[in-house]
Amino acid sequence: MYKQLFFICSLCCECGTLIEPNPANMCVVCLRNHVDITEGIPKQATLQFCKGCERYLQPPAEWIHAALESRELLSLCLKKLKGLNRVKLIDAGFVWTEPHSKRLKVNFLYVIQIKLRRKY
Repeated sequence: MYKQLFFICSLCCECGTLIEPNPANMCVVCLRNHVDITEGIPKQATLQFCKGCERYLQPPAEWIHAALESRELLSLCLKKLKGLNRVKLIDAGFVWTEPHSKRLKVNFLYVIQIKLRRKY
């Protein structure tokens, strides 16, 4: 008549919090502290800019005109980051910098899927 539900819980190996068992035996907070999801994604890249024609080099040999903070320039910046093909990009945009600094800062949000396998 009555069904009893049993939940199996274990303790996080780092902090001791009750969690649903997983292969890492860690809670989400401890897993975030120990696993670097930005590994493999470079923190900076170099773009080639021609001062004469005010264009950016799009490899291998094409020079494109892109205004500051434009979609074309954002696309070019993101293409220079090699590790982004492994992740799902959610949002991207420029961070304001001084115009004379000759630096572009891009802020982006992405999701990476960590596969945890269970063996019964």
